Amino acid sequence: MCIRDRLTASVPYGLFGLGCGVLTAVAALGDLLAGREAGATSGPAVIALTLSMGAAEWLLYRCRGMALAALAATTTVGGLLLRAARVLAVCVTGYLAVLTVLTLAVGALWPGGSPPTGTDLAALLALGAVLWSGLMLQAYGIAWIPALICLGAAAAEVAFAHPVGFAPVIGRLVICIFAAAALLAVAAALLGRITTHR
Repeated sequence: MCIRDRLTASVPYGLFGLGCGVLTAVAALGDLLAGREAGATSGPAVIALTLSMGAAEWLLYRCRGMALAALAATTTVGGLLLRAARVLAVCVTGYLAVLTVLTLAVGALWPGGSPPTGTDLAALLALGAVLWSGLMLQAYGIAWIPALICLGAAAAEVAFAHPVGFAPVIGRLVICIFAAAALLAVAAALLGRITTHR
């Protein structure tokens, strides 16, 4: 592969990183957009999201192993798709549980701050699901789909950065839920194909 081809192949990975960076930055600015004291809840949330990347990588590794085990235990295509969806559900739920615990712990230790709760926590978990599922697809060599979905979500969040009839956090929550659902649907279809595991 020539240098130009390698550079072209790396573009979607960079775009995914850009999209994730914008999504995280908008989450970090959440307090300012909501008119709260800067850092009150977004500081702990962003730190927890950063700390959770270790668990995210471990669960990505476990997801691949569990998907192979699902393939070995399946005799039909439909059965594989169902088992693949179950593997994804277990792994993403495990990651979101770790992210929740870290967020609450960091928030409790944050000077003058408080752990995000309610809609703020839900929006953070939706963002975490976007990041984890995008990384999972990249681990299988699918780069353009997570890049485009994350860029689209980031553009939508920037567009709704100023509230238009609803709080910015609601916009972040809705956008990240749709992005995470799309990425997880693609991931389930990918893991549900026998050729993926060869």
